[in-house]
Amino acid sequence: MFFYNQAIKIYGLLIFAFSKFNSKANLFLIGRKNWRKRYAEQFTSIKNPIWVHCSSLGEFEQGRPLIEWIKEKYPSQSIIVTFFSPSGFEIQKHYKNADAVFYLPLDTQQNAIDFIELLQPTLVVFVKYEFWLNYLFELQKRKIPTLLISSKFRANQIFFRWYGKIFQKGLATFNQIFVQDNASKIMLKKIGIENTIKAYDTRFDRVFHNTLQIKLPDCITQFCASKKIIVVGSSWAADEEVLCHWMKHNLSTDWKIIWVPHEISAIKIKQLQSKISAQSLLYSEINQSEKLNSAAQHLIIDTIGLLSKIYSIATIAYIGGGFGSGIHNILEPAVFGMPIIFGPKYQKFNEAIELIKEGAAFSFKNENELEQVFKKLLSDENEILQKSNISKQYVQLHLGGTKAITDYLIANSLI
Repeated sequence: MFFYNQAIKIYGLLIFAFSKFNSKANLFLIGRKNWRKRYAEQFTSIKNPIWVHCSSLGEFEQGRPLIEWIKEKYPSQSIIVTFFSPSGFEIQKHYKNADAVFYLPLDTQQNAIDFIELLQPTLVVFVKYEFWLNYLFELQKRKIPTLLISSKFRANQIFFRWYGKIFQKGLATFNQIFVQDNASKIMLKKIGIENTIKAYDTRFDRVFHNTLQIKLPDCITQFCASKKIIVVGSSWAADEEVLCHWMKHNLSTDWKIIWVPHEISAIKIKQLQSKISAQSLLYSEINQSEKLNSAAQHLIIDTIGLLSKIYSIATIAYIGGGFGSGIHNILEPAVFGMPIIFGPKYQKFNEAIELIKEGAAFSFKNENELEQVFKKLLSDENEILQKSNISKQYVQLHLGGTKAITDYLIANSLI
């Protein structure tokens, strides 16, 4: 613990140093400034809360189905959500199903004592990959029930190293650990952690729930008309470059393309338009006559919040990010049933690996490989139908993670 605590202090100093020229580090510091006073003022009106902690936005999406189940079944139950990363906090700081959203103070022993003393939670839920030892040991000391949900373990993690004993003790503080697969259960059992339950990734429940409330703007459905649709979701410049070059020479008029780029600044949108050789429309500029009469083959969505809904009308989905740090969410299109295409960097995403094995997803490294993928799909409608059924069934088979957690809460009188 001595070395762990020293590492936390060094991390805090590095954040301070980087804050001078890094906006994310600056938000990290500003969000935690004078936190004791600010949090104490807000906690006075919140009694006996459930505390859900997420590292960032991806983990929040995994915790969200549980939060929303609690609020639906027990509307008077207070819920506090904390984030470690600014990218999660800044987007969800006004989340309507939380009574308050905070930054988690840095994991020092005194911070953990003071934060938990102020909050007085009755139940704590950590999502996926957050293992802050001072918080965990303080929660254990106070006998506050603590769960880990949607977790997934790999052999190269610190828990399974000879120098990871203190982190094994951290895992042992959880009353129950909900893992995504049997491999995680087996690895944890080897280090003496047996209080595990297999419950699929709760993101599957989240994307399925989203399909129950789809309503697209009329102008988008009218743009599609009776054409087949390729939706390009969360695309980056590298994705757009290779796709536009392929489309210029190979895309027939039977198809229309809806682009939902990751970055929607005016300059990025203009760059995308310049790459598209055919006529394109901007979602923000469509007027009534264009909706009904335009022969444009490309529609660019230059606003946020529509992508998960737009997948509902896709015939094929292309997921961006595969030429950068990694692909974006592929469950959002998979839940509607369709073939899914993405670049070479997908290895960190289990659902991508599994959908490739099942034959519903395709990865490519260059334009020649992309051409082969599209050639296979576009030449045979039955091929598309077969892949679509596989991806939809894949999601269906992985539903139920949230129910496994809520059944546990009810059975153990934790809610």
